[in-house]
Amino acid sequence: MAYSTEIELQGVTAFEAPPAPSFRYTIALKDNKLSIWMEDCISKKQWYKGDMGTSDFTSSANSILTRPPVTMSRSFKML
Repeated sequence: MAYSTEIELQGVTAFEAPPAPSFRYTIALKDNKLSIWMEDCISKKQWYKGDMGTSDFTSSANSILTRPPVTMSRSFKML
């Protein structure tokens, strides 16, 4: 079965318990490049980091990737 290498996940998250700020986010994987976009839901301040290859966000000390990024992202999407 052939899989598309384009995946996009969107949602809202917070990094602390309420009343901490919440953030909208998009995590995209296209052609094995990872992009992350976030926006503070109140201030509307935005952050973006794109076109990251695996070596941009992992090293031999913290890598758990034994499968291609597209397979890993499907696992997170199912959670």
